[in-house]
Amino acid sequence: MAAVLEAPASAPENPLQKLWTRTEYRKLIDDGYLEDGKVELINGEIWHKVAHGRLHIITIMRVIKALEAAFDYNRLQSQGTLPLAGNGDPEPDLAVLVRPIDEYVDEEPSAVDTVLVLEVSNSTLTFDLTTKLFQYGSTGIPEYWVVDIPNRLLHVFREPTADGYASETVLTTADEVRPLAAPEAVVRVAELLP
Repeated sequence: MAAVLEAPASAPENPLQKLWTRTEYRKLIDDGYLEDGKVELINGEIWHKVAHGRLHIITIMRVIKALEAAFDYNRLQSQGTLPLAGNGDPEPDLAVLVRPIDEYVDEEPSAVDTVLVLEVSNSTLTFDLTTKLFQYGSTGIPEYWVVDIPNRLLHVFREPTADGYASETVLTTADEVRPLAAPEAVVRVAELLP
């Protein structure tokens, strides 16, 4: 009689997959195994960063200009490492810090030093709305924005939880938003997109 094989109730974990700590990840960069600026650590996994096209760069510049009006320019960090709990070392397109960036010369800002993180998405929308959303929300960053270039939308996430964020609002170019950390400021979505 032939044996009948049944699928396991759940897929087994991949024993070859390794989740990296921030210390191990930075050592790989320091030792030359990884090229700094070409990778980032998200939830313990090393990800290759997508090269930025002109549309991405122009959008980041528009975002900086818009947020400069809402926050002191010295509180904006673009493309800088943001060490996070849970083995995260992402480099968000923009982070708004609690204090001026000059005060972080001897230390890197972390989640408690960050009031808003923003990613500009052209070809990485799914990744930014899932994997990065989980990383930022689960570490307690109060607000996360994703500028969705292809659909000309702004996704605003608030109320961080262990699973990401409890609140999502999707805004069009006809809408405006007030950042939680600067409620008197008005940011028009149309100003963020070229």
